[in-house]
Amino acid sequence: SGEMAEVAAAWKKSKIPAEYAAQKDIKKNLKELAEETAELNKEIKAGISDEEIKEDLQELHDLFHTIVGLCKE
Repeated sequence: SGEMAEVAAAWKKSKIPAEYAAQKDIKKNLKELAEETAELNKEIKAGISDEEIKEDLQELHDLFHTIVGLCKE
């Protein structure tokens, strides 16, 4: 989970190509992804249940696909 949080934070800081019209939405969702991934990492370290991890991962997965969808022309 730590590595996933690091990658999400790095992705948030990356430059979005100018040709993507939905840049504001992409930035907003990348920010949310980075924040939620960092939060999940903290929760895992605190010992949340596997069921809670599964639910959080599903939400992150859906958010990831939202970002990918915004990156299509």
